[in-house]
Amino acid sequence: MEQEVTLLIVSDKHRDVESILKALSDTAFSTHKIVVASRICEALERMRECAFDAVLLELELSDSRGLSTLHAVFGIASATPIIVLVTARNE
Repeated sequence: MEQEVTLLIVSDKHRDVESILKALSDTAFSTHKIVVASRICEALERMRECAFDAVLLELELSDSRGLSTLHAVFGIASATPIIVLVTARNE
């Protein structure tokens, strides 16, 4: 029996979240639990409620910026893989 994978996506960019969910829908993750949080406070609350197998984390959120975002997540889930999301800008 396959163990369910739980994934937390932390991003306040709706379009990016939709793209990630679409990309994951064609993978093994489509049948696993995916939770989305748009603010760091919401993400930290979810992380206190549930152990996640991985976190996809955007560093620039409406309520947290930069490395403080990473430090907050790492403070609760230091053993959890954290993948930092970076948005390319057209300059």
